[in-house]
Amino acid sequence: MTIGQKIAHIRKAHGLTQEEFGEKLGVTRQTVSKWELDVISPSVENIVQICRMFNISTDSLLHSTATVQIYEQKVPSAVVQPKQEELRWALVYGSYKDMEALAVNELEAHISEYVNYYIEVRSADEVDENWLRQRQPILIGTPENNRLVKELTDKQTIAAADGEEGYSLTVGTSPWNTEVQYIAVAANTDRGVYYGMSDLIQHYLAFEVFCGYYEREPREFERPFNQKMPAYSRKSAPQLKRRGMWTWGHCIYDYRRYFDRMARLRLNEIVIWNEFAPVNAREVVEYAHSRGIRVIWGYSWGWGDAGAWSVNAGDRETWSAFADSIVKFYEDNYLNTGADGIYFQSFTETLSRTIGDAVIAEAVTALVNFVAEKMYAKYPELHIQFGLHATSVKNDLEHLEKVHPNIEIVWENCGAFPYSYHPKETHNFPETMEFNRRIATLRGEGERFGAVFKGMTTLPWSEFESFKGPFVLGERDKHFIEKHSAYKSRFWRHLQTDWVLGARYPYELTKMLTELKGGDLTVQILAEDGMFEEDIYLPIALMAEMLWSTEDDVNTIVERVLKSRDVSFANFEY
Repeated sequence: MTIGQKIAHIRKAHGLTQEEFGEKLGVTRQTVSKWELDVISPSVENIVQICRMFNISTDSLLHSTATVQIYEQKVPSAVVQPKQEELRWALVYGSYKDMEALAVNELEAHISEYVNYYIEVRSADEVDENWLRQRQPILIGTPENNRLVKELTDKQTIAAADGEEGYSLTVGTSPWNTEVQYIAVAANTDRGVYYGMSDLIQHYLAFEVFCGYYEREPREFERPFNQKMPAYSRKSAPQLKRRGMWTWGHCIYDYRRYFDRMARLRLNEIVIWNEFAPVNAREVVEYAHSRGIRVIWGYSWGWGDAGAWSVNAGDRETWSAFADSIVKFYEDNYLNTGADGIYFQSFTETLSRTIGDAVIAEAVTALVNFVAEKMYAKYPELHIQFGLHATSVKNDLEHLEKVHPNIEIVWENCGAFPYSYHPKETHNFPETMEFNRRIATLRGEGERFGAVFKGMTTLPWSEFESFKGPFVLGERDKHFIEKHSAYKSRFWRHLQTDWVLGARYPYELTKMLTELKGGDLTVQILAEDGMFEEDIYLPIALMAEMLWSTEDDVNTIVERVLKSRDVSFANFEY
């Protein structure tokens, strides 16, 4: 056993949650979790603390071949002998595949933190009513794969989910035994099942259970799954269809954990930008798809290099050669990766209105359309996003009305926060709202529209160096990740405060755009080099929650995110 596995064994043997274990040692729940996953190792002081507190020899904890002997159970009798112990919680799934299997695994692991027995996990086809009467079942699945979910939705005991990503979550008295409880997570797809599971862990347990108990009796936190759970019913579905991240690829240091965290926040798209495609691009795409995430590869169509473009409208030969190079780059690097589209930028990231003798908005529209026609001629179903900076075109929008209708314009730098890198830049927010009303329907009511929201961490541009060739994405050493995460936390500390104080700005803009487009739009969160794979910091979690739904008021959303389970709060000692 590793040190992490032994620590987990010690903690569970004493009936402690990660949070309770951490409190005894003066560390956070996140630190305990990282110990148990062997992401980081406990300090010498922590090891000594653990051994003294739980009557364990240091040799048995540190040596991989030694066995940890638990000599003393320091668990209150009320926990060792929980109420209704004879009727334990058990998981009943519909299909152990894809994201539903992930949901089963994560839910089982989470419940195991609170109970001192193994969670029984069975398929709905294996159980009967007698079995259900003798347990407190947690049903998880769709009406198509879990007959019990279908039975309860048909009877309207639980609500039917809406759409591909929606779900319903119910906690109440068991239909098979009125003396105990049951939980149901119902959806129409495996992705919806996973999102419902995430809601159960992130919000119900944290917000309704722990915070609910605390509000009733501030001195006492009770243990979920050992006492009666608060009755609950929630039906939820995303208001906004495409909820994503935008990042340079080389600062994704662990792509698997990065995508895991995106799925936990119910984000379903990512734009990954670099000058060259990673050599492991196909593996990256496959893992993202396994987490319900669409991958859009980003590369330049003359970005930062106006000389690569001929703005002479008569120079079709130069245009054609340039377009052919763009198509070839796609075919050589991204065509066979299994990705869901491409994203490009051109020469609009400037404060100037013109390029040479031409108006940028007019020139870029003509050139982009020329290239797109060549691309669509070979790949008519290809999803193309055009990353457009408003700073150079805001006074010439009439030209952009002519951008190819199949291209989705993704707008950046459209004014105040959340378009600004600085969350405190809000003085011209009313003008930003008005500008967005205009550009959201610039090419008609049904146009493809997207936006990039900022106010997060950025690359250290003073140290940035362009890549000279392909690279490996997201396979960095865990020690580098741990060290770099500690460094980046100093930036998140300030940003998290600004986001709480300024939450109404992204909320109002997201709500307005969602209503204006009927939810059919893309919003991407730009968080460059933010160590998202290591910690879900408050600003990203808060923006992700707003992208899911703005049905609640902004204060309710902020409170829910502040109290959610996996959100990290940055701290840095000056």
